[in-house]
Amino acid sequence: MKAKWKDEEIKSLFNLIEKNNKKNKSMLDSFREYASITKRNALSVRNFYYTYAKILKENVELQKKLDIDISKHIVQKFEHFDRENEEKIKNQINNLKKSGISTRSACLKLSNGDIKNMLRLQNKYRNIEAKERKEAEIIKFPTYNLRSEEFVNNSKTKLTDDEIKSLFLGLVKLVKESAKSDSQEKAQKFLEQTEENKRKRLVEIEEQKAEIERLKEVVLELKTKNKFLNKQLEDYRIDYVNNIDPKDRIYQ
Repeated sequence: MKAKWKDEEIKSLFNLIEKNNKKNKSMLDSFREYASITKRNALSVRNFYYTYAKILKENVELQKKLDIDISKHIVQKFEHFDRENEEKIKNQINNLKKSGISTRSACLKLSNGDIKNMLRLQNKYRNIEAKERKEAEIIKFPTYNLRSEEFVNNSKTKLTDDEIKSLFLGLVKLVKESAKSDSQEKAQKFLEQTEENKRKRLVEIEEQKAEIERLKEVVLELKTKNKFLNKQLEDYRIDYVNNIDPKDRIYQ
């Protein structure tokens, strides 16, 4: 199984992704294509790319050495959605949908072709829509019909005892549904956190592998130098002995 990445392999990976980005190909397609060419695992290619892109972003000299323009590449950053991000994402998707494209296409565009991130954006957008619908229903303050188990509008200013009871039961159901929704959202956040921890661990493993390979090269280089120095020392000893005047030599 391949582990060590040579400079030429790294350059060819980043060049392939730059070329495919211009063709609007997804990152997943690029990882699979490179994996097929080099007989590597597509997941390993993906992890190495995001790990090395981060390293390159922080190392200008390495960028110059490999002749890679990191501005044309994605430095992956996984983070949870806060209120501000939710509003921003919702507005971006809604603006793209106004141009006639679907929610899925809008999310794919915002995620730069990354399928996993596209699904994450799409799920978040749908959760936002569902949440807003529920909030709108609560604001309307409807009464609840026990027979049909549906909310109905009530224009009367005075409520009967049955309607008050119906409204109370309806609010109880709303509270239960809201609690269920909160639980689902917490579960989703837990899964997102688990995925983030998993990704971080994979990145750490790839970094450790890269460091191990680098240390192996250092050790090999030191062994080679040590062998060379020992050979030089042996040659110096032989020359020294050969250059001693025979009269000065002491024989046992």
